[in-house]
Formats: sequence, structure tokens, C-alpha cells
Amino acid sequence: NPSAEAIRARFGAAVVRVDVVWGETTVIVEKSQFLEIARFLKEDAGQSYEMCVDVTAVEYRDLERPIEVVWHQRSVAHRRFLRLKVLLPKGSELVVPSVWELWK
Repeated sequence: NPSAEAIRARFGAAVVRVDVVWGETTVIVEKSQFLEIARFLKEDAGQSYEMCVDVTAVEYRDLERPIEVVWHQRSVAHRRFLRLKVLLPKGSELVVPSVWELWK
């Protein structure tokens, strides 16, 4: 997915990791930059992720693994699917920025 490289080029160190599994791209980003990255994905003409399909979270039984907050986004214009994640260490504040203002 070319969006992963576009995020990395624009936001650099805010990208924690990019995973591609079964052809689906997941970009794990720093919480502090998440909303700016989401705005870029929605508003940049080269990205155009006009649909936030789903917002969910994953908590693993392993106490060492962080909680994953997950956003599934789709660009109909570019025929792309992208998964964004923010990792929240257990014991930290379990708060993430809202994307409501972007995808009402």
C-alpha cells in the first residue's frame, strides 16, 4: 500500500512499524501524531481515505503486550484499505484522540 510510505515520508519517526500480512497493510503510529496522520489520510488528494469503516481495540492476555487501538480506513477513490494502530501500554492512560471531527 503506497499510503504507508507516504505516511513514513511525511511523519518519519511517528511511524513505529509497518506490517503487511495477507496483503493488508497496518501502520502503527505514535499516539501524539495519530490525529495529524488521520487528517493527512483523509484530506490529502493522493490518499483520500474518505471512509473510517471501523474503530476497535485489542487487549491481549499477555500483561507485557500493549492494548492496540485500531482504525480501519478505506479509500474508494484509490481502491485502498489501511489499518492504523496506536499502542497503549497497560497501566498508562487509556485515551486516544477522536476521529469524529474527521469522519462524522
